[in-house]
Amino acid sequence: MPRSTQKLNKWTIMCFSASDNDLSLFNVSQLKALKEAGYQKDTEVLAYADSNENGVPTRLFNVNSSLKSRGVPTSIGDGDDPYVRNFVPDEIPIDDLEKLSGTCTKELVKALKRPDRMNASAALENFIGYCLEHHPAEHYLLFCMGHGLIVGNDSFLFDANPHSGITLRRLGEIIRSFTTKAQRHGVLELLCFHSCSMSAVEVAYELKGTARYMIASEGFSYVGSWPYRQLLKKIFNATEYGSLDDRQMQELTQRVYELSLYNATDFAYCGYSHDLTLCSLAPNKVTAFADALKPLVQNLKQALTDDRGQELIQLAHLKSQSFWREDYTDIYDFCRCLRERCDQKNELQGSLYRECTKVMDLLEQQASPFDGLIVFSDNFGWEYQYAHGLSIYFPWSAPMGNGAFNPLRNYRRYAFTIDGGRDSWFSFLKEYWKVTMRLPESKARTVDSDSLSHSPIPGELSGNKPGGVMDKPGGRINKPGGGYADSPCICPSIKNYPFTIKLDRRWRKTSWTPRVAEVVNEGLRGRRNERG
Repeated sequence: MPRSTQKLNKWTIMCFSASDNDLSLFNVSQLKALKEAGYQKDTEVLAYADSNENGVPTRLFNVNSSLKSRGVPTSIGDGDDPYVRNFVPDEIPIDDLEKLSGTCTKELVKALKRPDRMNASAALENFIGYCLEHHPAEHYLLFCMGHGLIVGNDSFLFDANPHSGITLRRLGEIIRSFTTKAQRHGVLELLCFHSCSMSAVEVAYELKGTARYMIASEGFSYVGSWPYRQLLKKIFNATEYGSLDDRQMQELTQRVYELSLYNATDFAYCGYSHDLTLCSLAPNKVTAFADALKPLVQNLKQALTDDRGQELIQLAHLKSQSFWREDYTDIYDFCRCLRERCDQKNELQGSLYRECTKVMDLLEQQASPFDGLIVFSDNFGWEYQYAHGLSIYFPWSAPMGNGAFNPLRNYRRYAFTIDGGRDSWFSFLKEYWKVTMRLPESKARTVDSDSLSHSPIPGELSGNKPGGVMDKPGGRINKPGGGYADSPCICPSIKNYPFTIKLDRRWRKTSWTPRVAEVVNEGLRGRRNERG
């Protein structure tokens, strides 16, 4: 824990760049953006960077500390100076770190001395632990940059050397431990996951109570879509004008979200789709939603015993918004598609209709946005136009796995599953996979889908490599051999959604939510200022 003699910052911003993989080159520009934001006297920005080149050490930076040391307390942005600043002078020397106390700091020093020895979980834990031990603050913000897809895959912030990733349970333990220690003097205001498919029910439930809010995407999250220079400037300016009350803190959180959303809209010009969600992690809101899912699960399982009920569920699953090779489904849109087909005069379907409505009501954005679980949820482009904020694990069939990588075993261990008990979402999935599985061609027998999770099955998920972490799927907008295609084959999407993107200068005709239009129009009018 930090000593009482240490200065208490207004903000400590922690940037964990999990770039010991194919993202390594791209993350250099993101680190440079942190540098170009300038600095503010009451805010410290700490960055962790691990190169993908063998033998190149992991490095720790106190961003712009070299400029701060010259005696100018605050210098926000780069002003009129066109000089490109490098972040190398801000590296924290190992010799300086060795003089410091603290369990996490000592472990971090060991890792910095021995490249490629610390796994992904230990790296995140010791980095934010070091920030807590020696850079305490009233407010904390954590940016995580790297590969996502944590639900089922359990390999968040994938690290190639050593081959490792962070499980959802472990992520919850790491962040919760940080929050518990930090609450003596400060609070973790915001978790920002610049990673694919992290805005999920399972993630929100595991992290409930650890931070006030979370920003993440249900679908793809692109390198370059988050404007780190502007995000830091926004926080610096807000802090420069004094302490923030709860309303001002909410306004700042909203601005961080909107800046990221506004910056990402240029991807629409290139034909890409994107979604972004700001959701609350307040325990009462997350738990209320999880509790509302239980009666829905009960009704879904009951509907599976009825031929028409089974058909309705499958049709809703087919039609509703999905992400990442159909592994995840937007829970709001699934309920909406299911409710649309239910005959309320039928007892079974009428009950399904009512439970779907209850779940949807809890996910609706409120008139006062910060009153709800989903504060803001926006999207643009054809691919994610039915996204409403939170996805849920919903593959069409039980995923293959073996002893080293087993999605079903992982899913059983989530707090979301354990606390759901007999009526957990996983209990529905098992029944769904069992009932909808076709009988074998030659024999009519019942197959227990649950047994698949214990059997070593050869195939694309065999071995230690997490499925989906490094392999990008093909799709309607992908180019042969491009960054998001595995081969020259371009596989069409299973979804028949309207494709409205105009591949010319009239790109604003693409599908997007009203808030996207609002932030774009404000940006075009130039009415935004840099004060929080």
